[in-house]
Amino acid sequence: MVMKAPSKLDALLLYWWKIIDRPEISKEELQNFIAFDLYTFSLDMTKKKLQQGIDEEYLIYDPITEILKLNPALQSDFDQWQAGGRKKTKKMLNFLQKPWRDPIKFDGAQKYKIFLADLIDPITQSQASKILSSAVKIVDPDFAQLLSGTIQDYNFTINPKTHQITHNCPEFQSYRIKSKTFCVHLARVIMKLYTKNPEETCILIRNIVRQKDEWVFQGS
Repeated sequence: MVMKAPSKLDALLLYWWKIIDRPEISKEELQNFIAFDLYTFSLDMTKKKLQQGIDEEYLIYDPITEILKLNPALQSDFDQWQAGGRKKTKKMLNFLQKPWRDPIKFDGAQKYKIFLADLIDPITQSQASKILSSAVKIVDPDFAQLLSGTIQDYNFTINPKTHQITHNCPEFQSYRIKSKTFCVHLARVIMKLYTKNPEETCILIRNIVRQKDEWVFQGS
């Protein structure tokens, strides 16, 4: 079933926000996603809609960082939608775990995708897949002690012992640390690790997701 995009501007913006499911996003990234991935409107029409949203103050736009956010009213609606989704998910999990039926079993690849979705949004995953594997250099490949290396012009370390993830790209330091999610570089690192060590990589991201409060995301 294909859902039709709402016609009212505020409802349309909220509709897009539910799809990207992020607290903030760059203007260029959002308009490209709407035009080329969702195919809601042409790129020119998408730009007009977003500008109209800024002009009518449904969107908060920082011209310096070029980052878009929802205004407080729409953000409240978005938060309520997220909370409702969590309640539905919890209800469904309780239902699936009832003793009258066998528990659903997932294979390794399915578990990997489930845990990965908590750390990497679809847009970031799509962008990461376009980075060449050769751009990722693994210096320390020890899943128990330390994973470190470089990707493009940036460094990264993932320390399972101290529960620390360190990375120095601007997007990670400005936006991802707070939300404890992965930028395009860390996403590509995980993808490369998974191709070589799928079981260990799945265990790693499972631990990060399940113990996220204990993990520290930091810049370098």
